[in-house]
Amino acid sequence: MEAIISFLKTFGAVVTAAALNWFLPIKTFVAVTLLLVFADLITGIQAARKRSEAIHSRGFRRTALKFAMYCTAIVSAHGIEAVYFPDFPMVFTISAYVAISEFWSILENVGTVTGVNVLESVRGRLSEILKINQK
Repeated sequence: MEAIISFLKTFGAVVTAAALNWFLPIKTFVAVTLLLVFADLITGIQAARKRSEAIHSRGFRRTALKFAMYCTAIVSAHGIEAVYFPDFPMVFTISAYVAISEFWSILENVGTVTGVNVLESVRGRLSEILKINQK
């Protein structure tokens, strides 16, 4: 019986080490995604209050589902990148798209709450930068 328990402990340690080895390279992408989704939730609640909209559990469920789907996309991209496209930064690309879309939503919510259209300011400044870089 002790041999079985020893084997299970060793097996558990190996599986844990392999999982950590797999997830550690993408921990920052997942953490930033969590931070942005949470910020979108907070700013979204404030924007809904500003518009006098009802706040209910469906929105919280949507946020949890959104985070789960984003993480699924990041982990899947990590697997595809590791196996099929080691020279293409797939995790970075997917995570950047997620981050930009969440950031966009945050700026829209901030604009609703404050009345300052931060989104247009950022869009205008980015256009200026792109025009300068294209010359």
